[in-house]
Amino acid sequence: MKTRDWVVRVFFGVVIWIGVFFLTNIVISFFNGGKISLINRDYQINALAALAGLFLSITILLILNLIGIKKNDKRIIFEMAYIDKVTGIGNKNKFIIDSIDILLKKENKYAAVVLEICNFEVINELFGFEEGNAILKYTANIIKENVFEDEAFARASAGKFNLLIKYDDDEGVKTRLEMIMDDISEYKRNDESNSKCSVSACCGIYIVNDEDIYESYSEMEFNISHIIGRAKFALLEVSGKYINRCAFYNEEIRSQFIYESDMEYALKNNEFVVYIQPKYDIKDHKLTGGEALVRWNHHEKGFLPPDKFVPLFEKNGFIVDLDMYVFETVCKMQRRWMDMGVDPVRISVNQSRMHLFKRDYVDTLKGILDKYNVPAELIELEITETVAFESMDVISEVLKRLHDIGFKISMDDFGSGYSSLNMLKNLNVDVLKIDKGFFEETSNTKRGQDIIESIIDMASKLGIETVAEGVETLEQVELLQGNGCDVAQGYFYAMPMPIDEYEAKELIGKKNDNI
Repeated sequence: MKTRDWVVRVFFGVVIWIGVFFLTNIVISFFNGGKISLINRDYQINALAALAGLFLSITILLILNLIGIKKNDKRIIFEMAYIDKVTGIGNKNKFIIDSIDILLKKENKYAAVVLEICNFEVINELFGFEEGNAILKYTANIIKENVFEDEAFARASAGKFNLLIKYDDDEGVKTRLEMIMDDISEYKRNDESNSKCSVSACCGIYIVNDEDIYESYSEMEFNISHIIGRAKFALLEVSGKYINRCAFYNEEIRSQFIYESDMEYALKNNEFVVYIQPKYDIKDHKLTGGEALVRWNHHEKGFLPPDKFVPLFEKNGFIVDLDMYVFETVCKMQRRWMDMGVDPVRISVNQSRMHLFKRDYVDTLKGILDKYNVPAELIELEITETVAFESMDVISEVLKRLHDIGFKISMDDFGSGYSSLNMLKNLNVDVLKIDKGFFEETSNTKRGQDIIESIIDMASKLGIETVAEGVETLEQVELLQGNGCDVAQGYFYAMPMPIDEYEAKELIGKKNDNI
């Protein structure tokens, strides 16, 4: 109970005690036939009056306190169930109730919105949870100031907020949300630090149809989750992008629902199949390693290539689980090869940018490695060049910890970013993979060939191994050989193949027919 409440109750008790004291004196004086007075001359009567006042005041205070406790318990229970403790606004449970009440009135057309603070996990990692909470409170206040009567809003989870706002047309909703996001981007830190904390937001929007509104409260409660789910799917189209900040749910997005609902099932039922694309020493064409790639053997659609599901998984975060599945599959494979008496080659495994900002990432990898007792030197972790734009300090620290364990680190898609040389200066990598597109566009001109030569020469001086991916012609092989490239992979040598085929064709000693 608050101090102020106690002071009020004690004051009220004293008033009751004084009132009862005087009233008791008056009553006793009246029945004794004496002169009525507030304070009797008989000390016994005064003592009786004082005790009566004390007893009654304590009794009343106890009753009031019990009533207060019940009210306070109800308030606490309500806040636990419906109020977000960080921002003070409603949570997703409160949003469901408010949204049902609003939609059942059927007085306006509405749009369901999921607003996300971009890279909120990264903000927490770089600036701390206190700063993250300050941003959440700031965002909640901005939304609160811009939401009208008969609309709803709440903090849903982490950096996400749910809104139910009135809808006239797409452009009107988009303009209104962009104004809210502009206000959010004006956030300024309250401390005197010179470090910046850039805040931006994006929105997924679903237009609520008449078919989404049921007469039954229980049916509506169930359907609100589906409505918000569609807005979340729309959010995936713009999450992490800077050109468009708003996306509307449409039929194209709807077609991706199958992947979202099936991905956990696929992981549990081994529908994801790991393929290996061999890598060869470009000088003697001997097998030097491989890259682990993944295909989805969907139970209804058959085999799906990575470009059909990886972009979606990168948006919804499932890529983290898939990457770990591939990593563990490669560890099992290496363990089996060692048990067979085969000298394993190094296999590279792609790692999403999302891993690098998770506190338990390195420990999780180390745990899987120890589980199969596989030397870390047999695993190469591939990160994309653009991941370093997130935070050089964080990435450098993570890479150092991975190197300490013994992993090899490769920078994938080199040449596709905007500051490739700066990446090499600041990040300690072991392998440089020249981007396929970059290689294709430049190798046919003298200027392009000089650039490739310079990249290989620079990497060699830094002690970094070079890998050319997407090698498809003999002319490309000869160019790379002439310039001192170390390793090549591509259709000229071999296509990606299932693990058992890779074992039979490469590790057991059969020569590749393409060489």
